[in-house]
Amino acid sequence: MVWVWIGRILLGLLLLLAVLLLIPLKIQVEIGLEEQRATLRYLFLRFPVYPFKDAEEAEQAEADEVRAAEGKGKKKGKGGKKTPLSQQLGLVMDILRSTLSGLRFLTRHIHLRHFDLRLRVGDDEPHETAVLYGQVGGIVHACLGLVANTFDCRFDRVQVEPNFSEPEFFLDLSFQIGALPIILLITAGIVAVKLLQNRGVKAPDKPGAKEDKGGAHK
Repeated sequence: MVWVWIGRILLGLLLLLAVLLLIPLKIQVEIGLEEQRATLRYLFLRFPVYPFKDAEEAEQAEADEVRAAEGKGKKKGKGGKKTPLSQQLGLVMDILRSTLSGLRFLTRHIHLRHFDLRLRVGDDEPHETAVLYGQVGGIVHACLGLVANTFDCRFDRVQVEPNFSEPEFFLDLSFQIGALPIILLITAGIVAVKLLQNRGVKAPDKPGAKEDKGGAHK
C-alpha cells in the first residue's frame, strides 16, 4: 500500500513537471550604454536575471575594467597586429551557423518579438564617420540575418544612423524572447553538445608539414 502511494506521488510530480515545462516563459531584455537589464516572466512571477550584482560590486567591477583597459592601452604598441573586428565577427558567425544548423525545427519555436534597435555612430571626420557607419551597418545586418534565419522573429524597428557633426556612439536595444521551457532546455542541450564536439575537432595538418616529414626520412 505504501508503494502505491509513493508511485502516485511520483506520477503526480512528473505530471506537474510536464505541465510546468509546457507553460511558455518570456525574457524581456533591455540593452543600453548606461544600463542593461533582463527579466524573466513565468506565469504571474517575475525574476530579475540581470543585473544580479549589488551596487558596490558592480561599481568595483566597472572600476577594475577601466583600470584593465588603461593598462592594455599603455601596452598597445608592443603587441602584434590585431585581428579586424569584421574578421572576428565572421569567425563567430561561422561557429554559430555550424552550431545552429539543423536545429531549425526547434529554434523556430523560439519567438523574438518587440525587437527595437536604435544605433547612432559618429567619428571626428565625416569620411571616418562614413567608414564607421558602413562597418557597423554591415555587422548589424549580418547579425540580424543570422537571427532571422534561426528564430521566429518580428522586427519592429531597426535604425542605424550616422552622426557627421560629432563623435558619438548611442545604443538602445530592447526585445522579448518567448518559448516553452522544454524547447529551451532541449535546444540548449544540443547546442552544448555541438560546441563540445566542435571544440574537440583538431585542426587539419598542413600539406607542407607532411612533405617535410617525408623528405626528412629520405
